[in-house]
Amino acid sequence: MSQLLETIQCKNGKLLHLFFHQTRMKRATFELFGKQSDFNLINLIAVPDECQTGLFRCRVLYSSQIEKIEFLP
Repeated sequence: MSQLLETIQCKNGKLLHLFFHQTRMKRATFELFGKQSDFNLINLIAVPDECQTGLFRCRVLYSSQIEKIEFLP
């Protein structure tokens, strides 16, 4: 099964534009895998303490489900 990547900007502990990322992820999951996803990024992603100050990338690797979430400077 293919995997998809969504990169979300995290600035000072806040994930930016989550509505648009979530909408894109739901659409991609439906179009590619034929499944309605129940992704709720607000509940799924916890910003680590070390990412509360500064600029980071939150990378979400997923297919029909979330596979991995990581934060990178």
